[in-house]
Amino acid sequence: MQKPLLLLAILLSSLQLLAQPTQTIRGTVREQLSASPLPAATVTVTSLPSPQGTTTDAAGQFLLPAVPVGRHTLQISYLGYQDMVVQVLHIAGKETVLDIRLEETARQLPELTVSTGEQIDLQEINSRTITMEQTQRYAATFYDPARLAASFPGVVTANDQANHISVRGNSPNSLLWRLEGLDIVNPNHLTNAGTASDRPTQNGGGVNILSTQLLANSRFLNGAFPAGYGNALSGVFDMRLRKGNNQKRENTFQLSLIGIDLATEGPIAKGYEGSYLVNYRYSTIGLLGAIGVPLGDEEINFQDLSFNVSLPTKKAGDFTIFGMGGKSITRFEAQRDITQWIYQKDRNDIDFYNDMGALGITHQIKLSPSFSIRSAYALSGLTTGRKGEYLFNDFAKQEIEFDQINTQRHSFHTYGSLRAGRHLFQPGITTNHIFFSNRSYERPTDISGIILNYNEGSLSGLLLQPYLNGYYFLSQALTLNYGLHYSSFSFNNISSLEPRASLKWSYRQDQNLSFAYGRHSQLPSFQSLTLASNRHLDFLKADHYTLEQNTAFREQYLLKTALYWQELHNVPISSNSASTYSSLNQLEFFVPEQLVNQGKGRNYGVEVSAERLLDKGFYALATGSVYNSLYQNMDHTWRDTQFNGNYTFTLTTGKEFGQKQKRDASRSFNVNARVLWLGGLRQTPIDVARSEAAGRTVYQESLAFTEKMPDYFRLDTRISFRKNKQGYTRTISLDLQNTTNQKNLAYTYYDTNKKELVKKYQLTLIPFASYRLEF
Repeated sequence: MQKPLLLLAILLSSLQLLAQPTQTIRGTVREQLSASPLPAATVTVTSLPSPQGTTTDAAGQFLLPAVPVGRHTLQISYLGYQDMVVQVLHIAGKETVLDIRLEETARQLPELTVSTGEQIDLQEINSRTITMEQTQRYAATFYDPARLAASFPGVVTANDQANHISVRGNSPNSLLWRLEGLDIVNPNHLTNAGTASDRPTQNGGGVNILSTQLLANSRFLNGAFPAGYGNALSGVFDMRLRKGNNQKRENTFQLSLIGIDLATEGPIAKGYEGSYLVNYRYSTIGLLGAIGVPLGDEEINFQDLSFNVSLPTKKAGDFTIFGMGGKSITRFEAQRDITQWIYQKDRNDIDFYNDMGALGITHQIKLSPSFSIRSAYALSGLTTGRKGEYLFNDFAKQEIEFDQINTQRHSFHTYGSLRAGRHLFQPGITTNHIFFSNRSYERPTDISGIILNYNEGSLSGLLLQPYLNGYYFLSQALTLNYGLHYSSFSFNNISSLEPRASLKWSYRQDQNLSFAYGRHSQLPSFQSLTLASNRHLDFLKADHYTLEQNTAFREQYLLKTALYWQELHNVPISSNSASTYSSLNQLEFFVPEQLVNQGKGRNYGVEVSAERLLDKGFYALATGSVYNSLYQNMDHTWRDTQFNGNYTFTLTTGKEFGQKQKRDASRSFNVNARVLWLGGLRQTPIDVARSEAAGRTVYQESLAFTEKMPDYFRLDTRISFRKNKQGYTRTISLDLQNTTNQKNLAYTYYDTNKKELVKKYQLTLIPFASYRLEF
């Protein structure tokens, strides 16, 4: 009787597997640093009842057809290289295409089990990987990588309305955005979002213009990053575009309360390995206001188009052509009823627009087994404009604020990778020809026509950045990453020589200790350089020291502790000894003062993060930091910076409740949450009497940033339901940003209409419902 029952159970199990939706897993296995393909590598899906495996061909490619959908574990092995364990979310609607990079055993650092969405780059400290899968899994990211980074240690979100982030106490303006290895202009919609002045910012905005449909594994670096990066002090968003499926046409449709997202990808021609990937997004954020979500009285709209075309050749190397473009507006129109004018903004008409675009090409060629070259060029541009008009009681208008800013970059980056024994050399050069112009002014709310704070100017210059980055593998336990970066700017003939180095010691199989030093520099804000009195300004410079310890537990747990110290000098500050202005506190563009490079800054702290990588449907990342962020002006007094919150705590976690089989479909349910508890940022007290007399907000300069705002607390949650059927995947999700409807203070100002101080709060509960279809 037992044998027939056993045979029946096996038969039923087999029938269930046959009915279960399946899809292809394929990809390429390469050497980590040189990107050379590894033929005859073994790839095995170990999470199946009967493991399914294959080997790579001469081009390093592998194919695993008809793998049942779900979360799977793959093991990749190659003789002389460290095994890698990868976890993937495998869905029915799209093939899973992987790009695996293996480390040679002779120089492998501590063995860590990693997942495709959460692979830790073992060669460089102060680095995290961000993927499309993470932005779709973490709570309330709105599919924006910058918002996802708020879960990382030492990263503080500056305002709910925007993706501005402060890294280790630095201004969000200290960040660098890169696309395909190229410096680009600010790639965000609504660059004035979340600012007290409603004026545009240098970095950040309401939402990233690049939809995550196009993003491959991208990197976020902070601290003492290596020599290949320049013109940044706090961090780098190094975004990479994924290639479209070159064997099968696939599509994505997504409808949410903030937009419609359409993506398509596929092979360019039969028998050719080239592919295309195109995405278009149109904002429907007005739906949130229609259902009563308090987003303010502004009309908000945006749309964007992005693409990436892969064009490999047999002998001339691999080419890609990529591009992105986005348009966004906000419009506030005062009610033509003076009884409704409660606050000063209520009697203003305000228009803001933001147009950004980039077009580029990349080329990569392997000239020999030990030498390859990658080159890229892009033209990117950004134009923003803002006009504020004051309404008199008879509804006649007076223009009181005007801003127009144009930025353009021609960016070129090329570097080679040359291996020689235990050495790897990566010489390269980045050039940026920059054009910038701005025109801004203010008028009082009367008919005098007097113009205040007028600023108009332009600049054009070449930012040249040659560098040498190298690795020396002293032993299996010791790896030295060293380099030298040079920056020069032709506009005002300034230069900076910057050494970088890090040493990683793997003193145990599951533990390592790293020390890194880097000198970094960044150009002053372009708007400040357009003032004739500021054309002499030099690079802002910093020396960054980091000591980091990593411990891996039971393959999927990681504990990281980091100590850092950053000394900033050559900081642009006001030449007026009575002023407390420093560029370290700057967020908006407007800089009306004469500046000198005589300021200082200091950021130091300790960060701890404990992480469980996604395993058996559960993941968690808990981070905490204690830090101090200070600056010094002409009076040599150390003061708190605007971004000195002193402490942070974040918890990001989630659980996927397994794949439930029903006939020919599988279903899963996901719950995710994120807690942000941050020390309150700082603001300068307001002089009420002088503000009333001046008809605008006047701050008590001598007490700059002495007022600490209340602690910031936010709980974000996400629930989603995924259904796989053969050929398509459907996901329904609901994100709740600020689930508990916490009132977090954004800033305080003097309201000329109410004639009193008014507190402005950050966003309340924001629901974000989404329907996603992949087929």
